[in-house]
Amino acid sequence: MYNFARNLPASGIRKFYDLANSLQKQGHDILHMEIGRPVWKIPQQMKDFLNEAMNNDIYHYMDNRGDRLLREVLCNNIYTKTKKKYNPDTEIIVTTGASEGLAMCALALLGHDDEVIIPEPAWPHYKAVAELAGAKAITVDLPSDQDFIIDPAEIRKVISSKTKMLVLNNPNNPTGAVQPKKVLQELANLAEKHGFYILADEVYDHFIYDNNCFISMAEIMGSSDRLIYLNSLSKTYSITGWRVGYVCCNPILSDAFNKIHQYLTVCGVSTVHYAVSKFIQSDKNADFLSKMIQEFSRRRNVWAENIHSCGNFSYSPPSGAFYLFPRFSYAGLNSEQFCEYMLSEEHICMVPGAVFGAGFDDHVRISFSGTIDTQLKAQKKLMSFFNKIKGA
Repeated sequence: MYNFARNLPASGIRKFYDLANSLQKQGHDILHMEIGRPVWKIPQQMKDFLNEAMNNDIYHYMDNRGDRLLREVLCNNIYTKTKKKYNPDTEIIVTTGASEGLAMCALALLGHDDEVIIPEPAWPHYKAVAELAGAKAITVDLPSDQDFIIDPAEIRKVISSKTKMLVLNNPNNPTGAVQPKKVLQELANLAEKHGFYILADEVYDHFIYDNNCFISMAEIMGSSDRLIYLNSLSKTYSITGWRVGYVCCNPILSDAFNKIHQYLTVCGVSTVHYAVSKFIQSDKNADFLSKMIQEFSRRRNVWAENIHSCGNFSYSPPSGAFYLFPRFSYAGLNSEQFCEYMLSEEHICMVPGAVFGAGFDDHVRISFSGTIDTQLKAQKKLMSFFNKIKGA
């Protein structure tokens, strides 16, 4: 077996997801707080558009870059939000989820001796995909007492002649941190000065709370060739199983990425592309997004109001995304041991902080993408558990 596959650890997120599902099959009632899967029904109109595609025989191969109308709609949306113009024919590829987009970028750009700077805590795919491409991941821990905001001076310290890319996930998974404009501008300046790319993963850009200000890197970097813009419709429209991501960049990079894309997945699913392009243009789109974000804000606030009552947790309220990343303290357990214990004994499934970076073994990730009822049940169990051990 190839050394990389042999040495590559399985996804820590999926490990706990699979463990939870195994217990569920045994008849246990599991509270799924581990997976970033929005529990929110898609509108009937989107389903109708999917049926319309099937009835119109739209289920064959299409352009490698994706449905032309969808590409145009996505480029128009980016322009509306950021004033950054992307050409739908030469500067965008619709991918099989943002995950494929990430892999495509890494395989096209990275090689042996290249370095990729990854601020942590971070989604573990970034590091794995960089190493898959033969590059070395250079991690920079973000301080929890500074709300996980990036310090450009710390990034500057690890830049070298081998630096090829900086991964910027904003809003952040797992912390929910939203980076301020000043930080983004300083990072953009570093990219221009040292000649590396910024891969801006903004898949949670619609999930912003309490009037926090989100600024896209596409707005900051304007016409720069150093920006690779990665996004997805999966979280935004609660269609994670439909696998619709997209990557925007300059035409030369885009052509290189498209070659990789041709061999990875050929193209996306034509029926899905038709349905989402039609819905985004419909009069139901804005109302759907508004109501969804209002509901997710409620779910977040349930934790903001009650998490300190759960005991043994301290955290910074997330400004975006749909995760909490609290620090915990319990009987000297590391994050994996704590999550294994909570799953087996309390049937609450969370993700160990160490999955997102070795320096965060005293944290856990809690997803509030489930229903309000799920959040309240999880909190009740956590409060009961910590109160019980305090009285022991």
